[in-house]
Amino acid sequence: MAGMKIFFCINDRGIETIGGPGSVGGVTKIAAGKSSWNVISDEKAAIKGGKRISVLFRLTGGELNRGSVSVVFRFCDWEMENYLMMPAAVYNGNRFRSVRIKYPPSIQKEHGGGVDMQATITDVPRLETDMVDSQINLLTNDLSTPAACIFYPKKKEGFIILMQNKTKEGYTGISFIENPVGKTGDLFISAPGMRRQAYAMCDRNGGEPDKGLHFPEGSEIRLEFILHSFECEDIGKLYEKFIDVRNDLLETGPRKINEMPLSEAFCRIEDKYNLLNWEKERRYYRVGISDGKFNSWQAGWVGGGMSPYCMLVDGQDISKRRSRETLDYIFDEMQMETGYFYSIEANGIIYGDDFGNLDNKYYVLLRKNADMAYFIFKQVMLLRKGSMDKVGEKYNAGLRAFCDALVRLWRRYGRMGQFIDIKKEEIILGGTAGSGIVPAVLSLAYRTFNDDGYLEAAEEIAWYYYNNFTLKGFTNGGPSEAAQCPDSESAFALLESYMVLYENTENKKWLEAAGDAANQALSWVVSYPFEFPCGSTFGERKINAVGSVFANVQNKHSAPGICTLSGDSLLKLYRATGKRRHIEAIAWMSRNMVQYLSTEENPIDSKGGGVLPPGCMCERVNMSDWEGRNRIGEVFNGSCWCEVSCMLSYNELPGIYFNKDTGELIELDNMIAKISDERGGCAELEIENPTKFDACIRILAESKDEAEVFLHQNRVAEIVPVKIRAGEKITVRV
Repeated sequence: MAGMKIFFCINDRGIETIGGPGSVGGVTKIAAGKSSWNVISDEKAAIKGGKRISVLFRLTGGELNRGSVSVVFRFCDWEMENYLMMPAAVYNGNRFRSVRIKYPPSIQKEHGGGVDMQATITDVPRLETDMVDSQINLLTNDLSTPAACIFYPKKKEGFIILMQNKTKEGYTGISFIENPVGKTGDLFISAPGMRRQAYAMCDRNGGEPDKGLHFPEGSEIRLEFILHSFECEDIGKLYEKFIDVRNDLLETGPRKINEMPLSEAFCRIEDKYNLLNWEKERRYYRVGISDGKFNSWQAGWVGGGMSPYCMLVDGQDISKRRSRETLDYIFDEMQMETGYFYSIEANGIIYGDDFGNLDNKYYVLLRKNADMAYFIFKQVMLLRKGSMDKVGEKYNAGLRAFCDALVRLWRRYGRMGQFIDIKKEEIILGGTAGSGIVPAVLSLAYRTFNDDGYLEAAEEIAWYYYNNFTLKGFTNGGPSEAAQCPDSESAFALLESYMVLYENTENKKWLEAAGDAANQALSWVVSYPFEFPCGSTFGERKINAVGSVFANVQNKHSAPGICTLSGDSLLKLYRATGKRRHIEAIAWMSRNMVQYLSTEENPIDSKGGGVLPPGCMCERVNMSDWEGRNRIGEVFNGSCWCEVSCMLSYNELPGIYFNKDTGELIELDNMIAKISDERGGCAELEIENPTKFDACIRILAESKDEAEVFLHQNRVAEIVPVKIRAGEKITVRV
């Protein structure tokens, strides 16, 4: 096979012996220390394309202490310009400038910070920017899908290798060793994982090293792979292929449908918000329930100014009233004369987002402002249609002032920046796609105020992001506490922006951009049923992590949902393209979330930190051992942004989607639906509620022609829900 050879390796206490002809087939004999091995390999065509490779390691003599076995995929003619992706863990080899900073990292001028800075990451597993040997060492549970994807830009060649998450020996290891002088890149897939470097927070050598296992004579270890090699025009095609094949080896596993409907989860979270999140003195919905400056008011990102949207759509009267009070608080107390909003407030004191100096209240993560404004626009649209009093001029004036500030920043710098000074209106740190939601904000400003200047800036900004980030295969800078590491939040924000632009312009280039962004965003979504340790909290609860979303390459946990969106852009993309993978992915995510909700009937114990109060969700879906092996499958006791994502999933996603022409039927809620009758141009759906709770389900049933009409904002929220009692089956004519 051009460009790649396959070898076999025995690791004996860190000493590696590599053998084999460079290809698969027959028996290879390897002597390593006091052990002798026969390696039996074969390949055959995989059912869905590619080659299925099976490698059996058999210890025929002696023993192996503290060791492991590996299959080595050697990529020849390797160049540093080649693109390496390991889903949710490595993007472009994580080949960015790196600085050693403790958590939470704060990049300063001495770290090279500035407007035109290079993307700068913390000490995470990565390939080096200089022409020196370097390596990445992980376990496959650091990845959303156990896979490695490689693109040769000069040869226009792509490779995707799918592997097992674990064998009977434990979690599988995945390492990439680069020798730029020798022009080789070696991908080691090991059983068990035996990392040369183990990661802990912001320290690629800070984790507990793997010790390997003892193998007595007669031991056998089998590794299975599916290998795709193909002509590949660009990075976008690499991602498209990956999303198409990622479940060829490890399928998603059985659905968990006996949980809770999203409508019930919404009510539980809403009750908790009114009981524990309401700030009585200053009259707003807090982002957390405990003391401390980060749990009071934060704009955007973790839910500040976003949760009121959820309440305005489906909340009780008290929640709607409090949502309006929260809006008043935002515009009356948190907006500056420049148009920007302060980021953090606690006990009447305003703070900034610089972890090195929180007292600098003008230092703000721009994405937080933009997140909040995006959802305020949605709220204003709702209020205009609802029976409430007319929207106050201060909302419109405040939104205009903010959007004008965004346009001024863009016109001054030709980029948006990650952190800005909201008083001086200056970019402090550039180098990221962290403000990827800004084009969506300006698109809604155009739609709201009928001002072409906003749309012009929105398209320019989005095109900048597309060419400098999406096309290059990474997005970064979304979270405030992950430096500028690649992350899922900016990927989904760009998807949202591209889709909003498509709805407002009908320009197909934004639909194509959205398709590229979606494939990259979905690489962060867990696609296989990770097996949590049997004694862990999630192991005991039989959690299926499929549909959870990894945060970033620094904070190596998955999470319940997108931070902080419903993902309805994937529904819109599916309606525009007909590609089922988009709606299937959002169904994974929406059905996944309720597993992590602590309730009175089924409380979640954080094991050492106490029981999570009813209505709380923790952001941790820990598959990785980045916080220690004993933290796999565990949570901390806290209230997190994912509660808002869960509510948004009920607000903005139909519980059931049905296309009348194609017969495509998708359950996005924990219901069971089937077509029971099709006559006279109509269909009858049988819907079963298998849960113990009454449900309210929004059904989006449409023809192919109706699917061509854009949903825009709040369309799903306007659908009248259908009520289904616990355990009941109903029929609905659509």
